[in-house]
Amino acid sequence: MSSEPSSVSHPRLRERLRHDAEHGEWHDGTRRYLVLRPDSLMGALRSLDAATRDIVFDALADSLQRHGGDSLRAYAAQVNGDPQALIDATVDAACDLGWGEWLVQREDGALDVVVRHSPFVAGWVAAAGETGEHAPAVCAPIRGMLAALAEALGDPAPLVHELSCAAQGHDQCRFRASAVRASR
Repeated sequence: MSSEPSSVSHPRLRERLRHDAEHGEWHDGTRRYLVLRPDSLMGALRSLDAATRDIVFDALADSLQRHGGDSLRAYAAQVNGDPQALIDATVDAACDLGWGEWLVQREDGALDVVVRHSPFVAGWVAAAGETGEHAPAVCAPIRGMLAALAEALGDPAPLVHELSCAAQGHDQCRFRASAVRASR
């Protein structure tokens, strides 16, 4: 959860998700969701050579930034654009979708994020991926969502780094989203 709770209440994603059993679909309004085992996704990524995997990780982050931004714009509308409420809604949605426990702190225009129980790390480990210092940082989808969150909070060109990943032997994953500074 974030450090400063908002006074704005919002319905949790898990309360808004609707299952259409006839068509085999999950929806939040017009946005469709997919339930997928993390080891299935991460096992596919693990089967790629390192260079190709890095390209796919970056493509996943870019896609989540673009398409996850649709969800964040919907959350922002639900909380009337309140920045802290948007952060809270994003943290709640991440939890509701099984993306782990997020702690988001906003300071000096940057977002510092700690993620515990990342499904991407769990999937990597379950797919018999290596862990420890030689393992890659595997939470690219979270990088993409954090970039989308930074954009929704007013940063037109955020730069997001996964500073440490639990797949690399750390206790948790750490990210920083900050503004891209114009070169002089």
